[in-house]
Amino acid sequence: MKTITFLAVTIFLIAIAPRAADAIVNPESFKRGPEQIVIKVTNVTVKKLSMATIVHLLAEVVSVKRSATGLKPGDAILIRYQRHPATTTRHMDEMMQRGEKGWAGQQPFYQPHPPQIGDVISAFLRRLEGGHGRVYRPAAYQYSFEKAQ
Repeated sequence: MKTITFLAVTIFLIAIAPRAADAIVNPESFKRGPEQIVIKVTNVTVKKLSMATIVHLLAEVVSVKRSATGLKPGDAILIRYQRHPATTTRHMDEMMQRGEKGWAGQQPFYQPHPPQIGDVISAFLRRLEGGHGRVYRPAAYQYSFEKAQ
């Protein structure tokens, strides 16, 4: 009897595990990072390479909701990250095809599009590991920058 129960549980877990791996993640779960601030973008540098795009943003902190690194309004920060447009496009195409077939499943994660100079946005950030001073990176993938309210 124990063998039959064990076998039934094993089959059930094998059937369910792939679906759990494809679960859609709630974007709000990414926004629990250490830095939640409102910034005004003062400079944007975008360098396109063959396989990636490097983005550097200079910004002024307008207000702070949460800061593990002690950011205050008026502080200047640098945000650095890389985007991989070819990979992102391929993943998004695959997800769109799945959606058209009625499949539920995972969503692609990608770094945000660079904002424009003068944009005032809510930013969800993390201090860049190994970075000196006030250097950060997006903490919530494509949800890292939102229009400030």
